[in-house]
Amino acid sequence: MLIIIINVSRFFPVLVEEYYSNGVYVLTSRLQRIVFGWLPFSIGDLVYAGAVIYIVIKLKLIIKQKIKKNITWRNVGIKGLGFVKTLLWTYVLFYFLWGMNYYRQGIAVQLNLQPEYGQTDIAELLDAIVIKLNEARLLISKDTVLPEPPFAQLTQGVTESYDEATKKFPFLAYDFLSAKKSMYSSVAQYMGFTGYFNPLTGEAQVRSVLPNVMQPFILCHEAAHQLGYGSEAEANFTGFIAASSSTNAYFRYSAYLDMYSIVRNKLFFTMLQNRVDSSVIISSFKNYNTSLDTLVRFDKRKIREYFTGVQTGLSNNTSNAVMGFYDAYLKVNKQVKGVESYADVTGWLIAYRKKYGKI
Repeated sequence: MLIIIINVSRFFPVLVEEYYSNGVYVLTSRLQRIVFGWLPFSIGDLVYAGAVIYIVIKLKLIIKQKIKKNITWRNVGIKGLGFVKTLLWTYVLFYFLWGMNYYRQGIAVQLNLQPEYGQTDIAELLDAIVIKLNEARLLISKDTVLPEPPFAQLTQGVTESYDEATKKFPFLAYDFLSAKKSMYSSVAQYMGFTGYFNPLTGEAQVRSVLPNVMQPFILCHEAAHQLGYGSEAEANFTGFIAASSSTNAYFRYSAYLDMYSIVRNKLFFTMLQNRVDSSVIISSFKNYNTSLDTLVRFDKRKIREYFTGVQTGLSNNTSNAVMGFYDAYLKVNKQVKGVESYADVTGWLIAYRKKYGKI
């Protein structure tokens, strides 16, 4: 019955927005961050590890008992049903603690934005991002050495960024910080993630071995999930609003650097879809590359070198498999484009720029 109620709720986004996202979830998410946020390690990561170990031990025990004929197929079936029951309760808990946010109205209604755009709009947005990107980079330093703030300073910067954004958009108020380094950073290349949110504990985790300049925006993105923005496009957009509102140029640079890559790719595929002549596409993207400050180009090259250095045949295959599963998960939860939905932030950025006159 609970699962039926959860799935019926997707047809009532107004009620979900009012009573869950801006009601029940505000209280439960704050409680999660208060309880777990002060710990220096991720409880959620320990829960994941414990669940995997428990399942492996149980399966090994059942197989061993079956081989020795100490257990009947009927008992195996009973244990299997018990496992299914546990999965169903986990499903209910997931949606109660966070997943219902997939069915809310979201930031489109909160900001009254209409993400309708064409190729010209994307190109104009990219031009604006290039300007902001170059400005932020020159404010950080005039040489190729970027600062590498410690993790505690980065997490503090997340709170400060949301504090600045709240001055304009009060509904983005973020308190009780809960951001951790992932315990699985060393194997992250095999799974394809840079950061993730744990709905069972309300913790935000980031892959700590990434280039430092990427982490501010990733942390702001995961904080957006903590605020109840379920879709990846909305989390990207909300994280961008926070990071770009920061008084810290390092945070603004991280946000514009990420958006540059997303919007640039969006423009490329849009031009292909519109059957723009290949020579025009090549010329356009050469111009975008040369319009970037030399320091920005240097930073982007270092980031590419990092990811190239950690890629292997095994990591690519494993990552593709994990992303395939995640793609299906997103599609089930109202994100019909799957992992491609991350790029839908382009529409929100264009609508935001049209409404507020800046990006």
